[in-house]
Amino acid sequence: MELLVSFAEAKEKETLNRLFSESDMCLAGEVEDHVVLKEGDSVLAGARLVQMDETLFHLMVFAVEKEKRANGAGRYLLEQLTKSPWAYCREATAASDYTVTTVARGGAASFYQKCGFRKIPFSELPEPFAEQCVGCPEQETCKSMAMAFTGQ
Repeated sequence: MELLVSFAEAKEKETLNRLFSESDMCLAGEVEDHVVLKEGDSVLAGARLVQMDETLFHLMVFAVEKEKRANGAGRYLLEQLTKSPWAYCREATAASDYTVTTVARGGAASFYQKCGFRKIPFSELPEPFAEQCVGCPEQETCKSMAMAFTGQ
């Protein structure tokens, strides 16, 4: 069956809430601003990407169904998002050279690195994300890492 990346619909709110919750995240705004990776009617993964300025995008949330991890679903969605991030942001404009930033938690950093992201200092993240982990009581166990992908 074919994989399809599209903007989420209101009827998928409960599914995305569960998916993000299982990864200790939550919806980042309206459900329709998120994207989903679907196989048929099944949601395999979800994400929210925002355009911060003309050439900068930030991946706010990203989660994959537990049983679909390590089989390429997450990689496929992330590759689509980084190939043309403006296509997955509401009211975004295309850029020839661009950067996508995110914060990887725990063991997710190696996944992002396999997909072309590199570690960066938190100070290089756009506001308000540069400060999101400051003072967090879980910072030591979470091992969060600021990351960036550069595209052309």
